[in-house]
Amino acid sequence: MIPDIEDHRLHRGGPGRPMFVDEKVTVADGSRLAGMTGATRLTVRSGHHQVDRVGDGLVVAARADDGMIEGIEHPERWVVGVQWRPEDSDGPREHRVALFAAFLAACRRA
Repeated sequence: MIPDIEDHRLHRGGPGRPMFVDEKVTVADGSRLAGMTGATRLTVRSGHHQVDRVGDGLVVAARADDGMIEGIEHPERWVVGVQWRPEDSDGPREHRVALFAAFLAACRRA
């Protein structure tokens, strides 16, 4: 884990201060995540700690503009992880819904 921003109060939210912020993410072309969202460039809601090193068998599927890892996946199995907040209803809807739809479809096939 890479620690969150130094001034943690920026991520607490409150009146006029959202808990999460919009961030641009580049998704690896040909990745499962790109297939799920239909895009290689996303605006996501972020407010978290970041992965420092990817676990054995996993690959980076998305990075923020600052180089932070934002998405990981397994190249052969249905294992996908994102570090943004797709459940945040203030975020962009299209890609958020696509992630949940892909997850539900995978559950139905299992």
